[in-house]
Formats: sequence, C-alpha cells, structure tokens
Amino acid sequence: MVLLGDRYEILAAAQAASMMGIPVGHISAAKSPRGRDDWIRHAISKASWWHFVAAETYRQRVIQLGEAPERVFNVGDRD
Repeated sequence: MVLLGDRYEILAAAQAASMMGIPVGHISAAKSPRGRDDWIRHAISKASWWHFVAAETYRQRVIQLGEAPERVFNVGDRD
C-alpha cells in the first residue's frame, strides 16, 4: 500500500495494512510541521516499511525515530 502524507486520515489505513501484514510505503514522511499531532506522524512511520521523504533533513528525522536507514529514501519533492 502506498500512503501520502502523515495526517490523521491516513492513520487508519496505515494501521489496517500493518495489522494485515501488507507492506506500506509512506510518501512525504516527516515533512509536516511538528506539533500536537506528532504521535500520529510517528505511528504512521512505525507502521510503514518504506519511507519516501522530500529532503535529507526529513530522512534524518525518520531515521532518528528508529527506522532502518536502508529503507528511508530521499526522493525530493515538487515544492
């Protein structure tokens, strides 16, 4: 499953896929501003197998959460 973003709407899909053993690719991981809903972003990252981030800063943020560096890819963005 491929998920875009890390807002609360995506959390249910990430949880369902994770519980069913469906690999999850997460696009734009760690990009959103940090704040009250950080736990949602972290939960989606933990449920994901691959992480496709927009910049090296975001890549490092995902790795700091404990994700394997070889599964975190800096693919850029169109901002």
